[in-house]
Amino acid sequence: MTIDATRAHESGLAALARALPGGLNALPACEPALERLEHRSLSAQIELLRRHRAIDDTWRDTVSIAGTIHVAPRHRWLLARWLVALEASGAIERQGDTWRDRPDHVFTVEGDLAADYAALGFPERLARLHQAMLDRLDALLRDEVSMSSLLFPDGRIIESLAAYQSNPFTAYVNAACGEGLRQCPAQGPRLRLLELGGGPGLTTAAVLDALQGRPVDYLFTDVSRLFIQAMGLPGVRHAVLDIDRDFDAQGAPTGSFDVVVAGNVLHNARDVDRTLRSIHAALVPGGWLVFSEAVADNRILLTSMQFLLSPGPGQTMAGSGDARAATGEIFLDEAGWSQRLAAAGFTSLATLPDHAAGTLRRGGQYLFLAQAAENHP
Repeated sequence: MTIDATRAHESGLAALARALPGGLNALPACEPALERLEHRSLSAQIELLRRHRAIDDTWRDTVSIAGTIHVAPRHRWLLARWLVALEASGAIERQGDTWRDRPDHVFTVEGDLAADYAALGFPERLARLHQAMLDRLDALLRDEVSMSSLLFPDGRIIESLAAYQSNPFTAYVNAACGEGLRQCPAQGPRLRLLELGGGPGLTTAAVLDALQGRPVDYLFTDVSRLFIQAMGLPGVRHAVLDIDRDFDAQGAPTGSFDVVVAGNVLHNARDVDRTLRSIHAALVPGGWLVFSEAVADNRILLTSMQFLLSPGPGQTMAGSGDARAATGEIFLDEAGWSQRLAAAGFTSLATLPDHAAGTLRRGGQYLFLAQAAENHP
């Protein structure tokens, strides 16, 4: 039995229509709002570099640029991603591992940040957060201001994260995910489901809604005990699970799940190849992996939420144990995921939204449907 990706897409569109102001008819208007927010973010990046004279008409490497601004070591990867984005947009030039300014290039910043977020159906608090971060970019890069002090000013971490992650684009992928899982066959009396990195539970809620009335053995996991303690849904088991460690030793035995779901978490793996092999091992032969991911840096989030990807004390950088370490990229593109999935013994069924979706793909969130090969070693 396979999953009907078209039905999953239609479920996603229905959720998008409910979450987007003006419904699906308003989707084309999202394009200019996204572009204005991108320009605002890129403009803030190049303005900071020019103001500190970290980039000029001489060729300078990333280490020199970071030193001029006094970027904290854990955030230097993010500065490198800024430089890649600025070069791609034409604001700076690249020669090998060095960069120089194109001073005539100026980003046009139009409109109102809060209004653009509202047009996209994003919560007002996310617009306030982004503006606060733009106002403090220097201090954030130098670790003089903590991201958590801006993210959680009232100390309500779970409620805040859920609000920040609630938007029409995540509504689409979560609803599509739920429909995909609803179609997954169970190799027993109940559908045995493992969720990785459940966080504040937005994917969890969509999946449970789609599976209403169906016998399910649901194991919700996250690396943080905070989310485990807060997740009090009836009929859902909970466990702490680190996707970088052996699954068997963490209560996810080999061959014990029909489905693994992961909402925007696999990019956090230190070695994504090892994590995918662990997922394959946890699945029954022919089991399904359904996961959402970004497939590139989001230019808007480069000056906001991507600060959260910087490693804290005692933590390792995402991708530091796989091929991403050589490129500095955190997010694999579609081809990259297809290659990694195949190497781990998965057959890719579909990626949603497909290429015909236009503006919806510009939102940056994708759903991947992959099946575990039955005879992979």
